[in-house]
Amino acid sequence: MERVPIAILACLVLTACADPKPDAPAATAPFSLAAAADETFESEPGIRLRYRQVGNGDPVVLLHGFTASLEAVAPLADSLALDHRVIALDQRGHGQSTVPSDTNAFGPEMAEDVVRLLDHLGVSRADLVGHSMGAVVSANVAARHPDRVASVSLIAPPFFADSVTAATELAPVVAELEGGGGFLAFFDRFAPEMPDSIRSVASAEMVSANDRAMLVGVMRTFPELSIGREGVSGVPVPATIVVGSIDTLRVEVRALAASWPGARYLEVEGADHVDVFWHPATLAAVRDQIDSPAERR
Repeated sequence: MERVPIAILACLVLTACADPKPDAPAATAPFSLAAAADETFESEPGIRLRYRQVGNGDPVVLLHGFTASLEAVAPLADSLALDHRVIALDQRGHGQSTVPSDTNAFGPEMAEDVVRLLDHLGVSRADLVGHSMGAVVSANVAARHPDRVASVSLIAPPFFADSVTAATELAPVVAELEGGGGFLAFFDRFAPEMPDSIRSVASAEMVSANDRAMLVGVMRTFPELSIGREGVSGVPVPATIVVGSIDTLRVEVRALAASWPGARYLEVEGADHVDVFWHPATLAAVRDQIDSPAERR
């Protein structure tokens, strides 16, 4: 029987901009995300986002998955910081960033937050590396702002063929959350093999650890964030797409890779939706992408 990722299965699904300035070098920074100082910026009125920076070199933005925070990307950040300026963001509603009061204020605004962060830092162009929801945010930025993105590395992206499919698949999840419930509908669809006793515990933990407005908001607006197969078909940004061989969404991830022009695709044998993020093969693929010569980008 295939092993089942449990608590972190939740990650499955999961700019009032200033004119870009020339890339500004970061000050001498630590090489540990845990040791880096918290910084914040106001992405839009009332929405303040936390981020940390480590290392020096070409800028790389790391984006975590659903219900996570920037601490979740620390191992990858610390490795890349050996020769890059790594910027890890708490996406809106997550970690220590502001939770919007309007549950519709997620979706594409999460991608605009990334562009506003680049503007705030004076970075004209960066490589983006995202896991799960963060991968979908990265793909959205690349599609809508290709001039700001050197490359994208999409790790376990929860991809849907189009927005209608995404809305249909997520409708029971949104309904349960809006009704005061948890993630049982989510597990029914994306992890049907998970034992009932484990599903109940995982669902309760996810609800208690996160703001319900964020949970509802991200799930409700996810179809607007996801750009679909047609949306990626004309994206000129180089992409590396990585998925675990036992990720329940791997079929659609393959379709994403086939639709994205020139994308490099890696399926990591035996990895699930979560542990693929820590796999050495994933790190090697990300490094190969962000360190590619200009003519390959």
